[in-house]
Amino acid sequence: MKPIKKPVLASTNKCTGCMACADACSRNAITMQIRDDGHWYPSVNSDLCVGCGICEKICPAKSESNYGNNQGLSTPMAGWCTDKDLIRQSASGGAFAALATYVLSIGGYVVGAASIATQVKHIVINSQDELFRLQGSKYLQSDTRGIYQQVKKLLTGDHTVLFSGTGCQVAGLLHYLGKKYDKLITVDLLCAGVPSSFIMSRFCEQEKITPEHIRWRDKENGWQHGLQLTITANKLKHKWKTQNCFFWGGASWAE
Repeated sequence: MKPIKKPVLASTNKCTGCMACADACSRNAITMQIRDDGHWYPSVNSDLCVGCGICEKICPAKSESNYGNNQGLSTPMAGWCTDKDLIRQSASGGAFAALATYVLSIGGYVVGAASIATQVKHIVINSQDELFRLQGSKYLQSDTRGIYQQVKKLLTGDHTVLFSGTGCQVAGLLHYLGKKYDKLITVDLLCAGVPSSFIMSRFCEQEKITPEHIRWRDKENGWQHGLQLTITANKLKHKWKTQNCFFWGGASWAE
């Protein structure tokens, strides 16, 4: 019997944690695990792997993806949402919220990152009432396990899909899909990397809190952004950027 060749995925220095390889494995041989640096990385189960190599082909880092390498010059443009309520819920000018509102209005689906307790996870919505869950900045690595499979199923069903994520997540989705879909709209975030999940865990441990929801760059007090954490039902606590150890240092609460 010919021995199975175990796949060689991206090294820890090159892996972006897009998780496309895990979604691509039909044998569920790849799981995502948080390692010592607090980031997600793939782990291959040799007992389940059949050596098909699909994970290596789909990995943007391993396949040396040229995604984002424009041959010509692009035209930068500025834009913002004109709906005051959408802007208030957004971290900045609400451009994503405006795009999402349009897609939802034509019966489409929107995929983006949602804050769930102390974690961030990509979810699918198809109602304007759910849009607030995807609005605002999130400063943690998003769990995208299963999301590429859901997007492909929606596109195969001829639905319009708006997918928002970091550049590496968009690249992961496009590699996973393997072909162009006319009804897929992708929105890249300008990203300089994500902090370790251990920082937020340590922050909550030091403050002795268990948040049910986190809003980074909240606008409750206008454009003077603050970190807002829902501790219990209908009770909010704030930590301003200059006092928040997750961002800069310091430790005092402002209720």
